[in-house]
Amino acid sequence: MPVLPVHSDSAALSVAAPPLLQVEGLHWRAPFEGAPPLFAGLGLQAGAGVLGVTGDEGRGKSALLRLIAGELRPDAGRIRIDAPAEALDPHALPAGDARLRERLFWCDPQSDRHDGRVARDYLAMQRQGRPGWSEAALAAQLEGFALHEHLDKRLEMLSTGTRRKLRLAAALASGATLVLLDDPGAALDARSLRHLAEALRRHHEAPAGRLIVVTGHDDRLMPAPAARLSLDVAAVPGVSAVR
Repeated sequence: MPVLPVHSDSAALSVAAPPLLQVEGLHWRAPFEGAPPLFAGLGLQAGAGVLGVTGDEGRGKSALLRLIAGELRPDAGRIRIDAPAEALDPHALPAGDARLRERLFWCDPQSDRHDGRVARDYLAMQRQGRPGWSEAALAAQLEGFALHEHLDKRLEMLSTGTRRKLRLAAALASGATLVLLDDPGAALDARSLRHLAEALRRHHEAPAGRLIVVTGHDDRLMPAPAARLSLDVAAVPGVSAVR
């Protein structure tokens, strides 16, 4: 497995060109007194395929995705999506910007924002404004995650695992340039974990110009050839964190 360089301070993770995600000089600490910096000059470049981001609790996995999605604002640094053809800075665009929705899929797995919606209406909502959306991919995810019997139920009626599977189905069907999956294996049954691992493997083998970033405490879901960024190691300046 190739070793790729990454450091937490003034360094970059270089994956295949052209980059679909670029993070330059990222600095961020949680907004409460005495919080240590989680990122101090983090840089990365990632091309099409799967990028796994691992780390223990509190290392900043979810925060990194929220920074990339524009939900959190960095203290310093720059984030760009789909560069160099048309670089988009999620922090420079208004909420709900059509260009960002087309290129980015991010859904907070802890959110209850859509819990009042019926599952099939949730999928229809996610389909809007996404020209790359694939009905064939959605059908495969509905089958693989065994979701058909739940499509006429409101999200609030579904188990935590089933709600996560519904969001994963939308993410994998979205066709977005950049898909952010925060700890996607949490609360999934064994069959669904196998299906998700296989879906990620297939995507990495034929990424079609798209990047999926997957966070987790370990890398068991991630395809073996995919690049890994370990935030446990990256927290130590000058230590290689990708294998």
